[in-house]
Amino acid sequence: MSIHKVRSNFWAGLIILGVCNFATASELAEGCNDCHGRNGNSETAGVPSIAGISEYYFLDTMALFAEGVRPSSDNKRSDGSLTSMKQVAEKLSEEQVNELAGFFAKQTFERKAQPFSEEKALLGKTIHAQNCERCHEDAGRSVEDDAGLLAGQNKMYLENVFKQIGSGELVLNDKMMKKIKRVKAKHGEVGFDSLVDYYASEL
Repeated sequence: MSIHKVRSNFWAGLIILGVCNFATASELAEGCNDCHGRNGNSETAGVPSIAGISEYYFLDTMALFAEGVRPSSDNKRSDGSLTSMKQVAEKLSEEQVNELAGFFAKQTFERKAQPFSEEKALLGKTIHAQNCERCHEDAGRSVEDDAGLLAGQNKMYLENVFKQIGSGELVLNDKMMKKIKRVKAKHGEVGFDSLVDYYASEL
């Protein structure tokens, strides 16, 4: 069975469960503020900003969390309780996820200044041009490629993603995994650190 078929069955199952709906997309999105910040611009280290990401990327990522394909760790909410993206994705209905996707796609991604090594950023620029630009255009700024936003993204979040890939905890599509292996073979872990610093330098 294809992963797209699995996702279709998953969302259909949530509809049958009848998860309650919120009045508006903005009200629903308030539940994301503790971790992802107001309107999806994160102020929390290790948590990505999701403002401005494409609807397709949001929907696809939520499905991967719900299926357990994409790893997620516990984060503390303002009331002290813990939650994970898997738990969040499992509780939302298809309608709610669609509403959130549309809401965050309309928000403005705010790139924040972060410390970075100019030397590593320069190497990262070369690595990106050789391996990443085709799918992550304009230094990872473009939402048209449905591949997430990299330029100005939270550094700790990107570092964690590369660690998950390196440990085998997160497995991407074959094309991306080949490029990841190519970067590691040529540059080692410094290659990933350099990519992270390059994206941090792109404001």
